[in-house]
Amino acid sequence: MDSNEAVGAIFLVAGGLAVLAEIHSLTVYFLAVAAGLFAAGGLALAGASFTTDLAALAVVIALGLPVAHWWRGKLRNRAADDLMNDDIGRPVTVVDSASGVLRVSYRGTTWNARLESAEQGIPEVGEHYVIVRREGNLLLIGPPAVR
Repeated sequence: MDSNEAVGAIFLVAGGLAVLAEIHSLTVYFLAVAAGLFAAGGLALAGASFTTDLAALAVVIALGLPVAHWWRGKLRNRAADDLMNDDIGRPVTVVDSASGVLRVSYRGTTWNARLESAEQGIPEVGEHYVIVRREGNLLLIGPPAVR
């Protein structure tokens, strides 16, 4: 394996990781980064110089990010907002807070969560909260309303 093949493989693996990050974040921006990495990897495997690879990476990302931003705006619609906001007000139960990552039980599985306000302190296992907002797969939670 020569150096171009190694560089190409590294770019392609990094592109795959960017796709995985996109699947996790659901922001669309990682797709622009992945496209740039795949372009650079393809050029490297075709025998282009490292400088050309980096230039292609920069150009594709620079052109791809505004397109991703536009596309993300087009994807936002009333139905998507309703679906995202469907979780607001639903109860969750804290299942783990000791590992530094807050985990809550919701819809029969555990989700990563973050307290809406840092002033709320560290929640204990078994405490109940409600979903205030959702950011991708992260639930922002707050104390339940007092009845």
